[in-house]
Amino acid sequence: RKMDKDPFPLDDIFYHKRNEKRWGICVVDEVIENCMKQSSLSYHNATKIILGFMAKKYPTCYVEHKEMAQGLHEKELKKGPKAPVILPDDYVNHDGSDEHDWNLEYMRLIEYYNKNGDCNIPVRDESGLGKFVMRMRAWYRAKCAFLTPQRSELLGEIKFAWVADPNRRQHIPGGCPRFNKSIAAKLVYPQLSIREALYLGGHTDDEMDVKVDPKHTWRTAFVILKDKLNSKVKHWESLQLQGSKKKILHYVEILKSNKAKKHELVFGKNADLLVEFLNEADEREAIDIIKRDEEKARKLDEVDHPDQDEQSVPKDEYEQSVPKDE
Repeated sequence: RKMDKDPFPLDDIFYHKRNEKRWGICVVDEVIENCMKQSSLSYHNATKIILGFMAKKYPTCYVEHKEMAQGLHEKELKKGPKAPVILPDDYVNHDGSDEHDWNLEYMRLIEYYNKNGDCNIPVRDESGLGKFVMRMRAWYRAKCAFLTPQRSELLGEIKFAWVADPNRRQHIPGGCPRFNKSIAAKLVYPQLSIREALYLGGHTDDEMDVKVDPKHTWRTAFVILKDKLNSKVKHWESLQLQGSKKKILHYVEILKSNKAKKHELVFGKNADLLVEFLNEADEREAIDIIKRDEEKARKLDEVDHPDQDEQSVPKDEYEQSVPKDE
C-alpha cells in the first residue's frame, strides 16, 4: 500500500553500493515485519508473499536481478547442503514456530532463571545469553513483529525485565529537554550564571546537590551539569546540526522572537525567575565594573608613584636606639 502511494527507487536500493546494506535491508525488513503483523504469518511465509508481490508488481526489475540470484544460488550449491539442525533431546517448541534458534535461547534463559531467580544477564556474558536478552529488549522498544504476543507472554512467565535497570538514566532522543532549555538560556542570556540557567531549565537544588561519587564528595551532579553545559556553549558553533542542537536552536529562536509569551513557551512555570536573574546579573556586572575601575586606578597609581626602598629606620626602632634623658 505504501509502495503504491510513494514508490521508492528500486534501482537505488539494489545498485547503489554505499546504501545497499543500510537502505535496502532496512526497507525489506520493515515490509516483512508489517506483513507478519497484518497476516500473523511466519517470517518464511511472509517473505514468500512479498517476493511474489514484487515479481508481479515490478517484473522488469525482478528479472534484472535474476542473474544475481542465480549466482548466489550457485554459491550456496558449491558450499554443499546445510548440515541438519541437531536439536537436543529435551527440545521444546515453546512458541510454535519453526525458528529453532529462538526456542533454544529461550530454553537456556529458563535454566538461568531457575538457577538465579531473574533474567538480568550482563551483555558481555561469556555464554552469549546476554546478547539474546538485549535483543529481546530492543525488539520490545521497537515494537518489532518478531516479538510476537506469544513470545512476550512466554518471557513474562519467567519475569523477564524489559528494562535493564529502571533507575538507570535512559537515552532520550534529542537530548534531555530540561538541559536543552538550560543551554538555550545560556546562549541567549550569557550574563546568567550556570546555576541560574539550570534553574530556568527546570533543575532543582535537591538533584543538583546530590553527591555522585562517594569518594569525591565535591563532584556533585551540579559539577557534572556545569562542565557539560560549558563544553556545549564553548563548542556550539562547531557542533553538527543533529540531535539536541536542533531542539536547542528551536528554543533559541523562540527566545529571540517577538512572541508575547516566549519565556513561558520555553521555561514554563520557571519563566518568572528570569526577570530576577537578569537583575542580579546586572548588579554583578555593575560590581565587576567598579572592581575593574579600582584595579585599573591602582595599577596607574603604582606606575606614577613606584615604591621606594625604605632605607630609614622605623620610628619604633629609632626611639629604642636613642637613650632617654634621665
